[in-house]
Amino acid sequence: MYFVISDILDGAAIDDARRTLADTEFVDGRATAGWHAKLVKNNLQASGTDTGIVALRESLAKAIRANAMFQLAARPKTVSPLILSRYMPGMAYGSHV
Repeated sequence: MYFVISDILDGAAIDDARRTLADTEFVDGRATAGWHAKLVKNNLQASGTDTGIVALRESLAKAIRANAMFQLAARPKTVSPLILSRYMPGMAYGSHV
């Protein structure tokens, strides 16, 4: 079952995220994929070492965890570190878990 949760970020937070992502290096997403996912993963991921991305991931995770609908729907014990991906024309991430 899928839930679409809107309004997790306000306009200012979205603008900040876009500015951070505009200056971020994106690398081949297969670098973090397991052996099976490497066969179907064709995307780019924000570099994990960039301090701006580290801060952005933390602020996004905090906003997600603070959302009441997310808490009710997912009831998470923990939240995995976020991966920020980019897809250019022709890229896709096939069936995976």
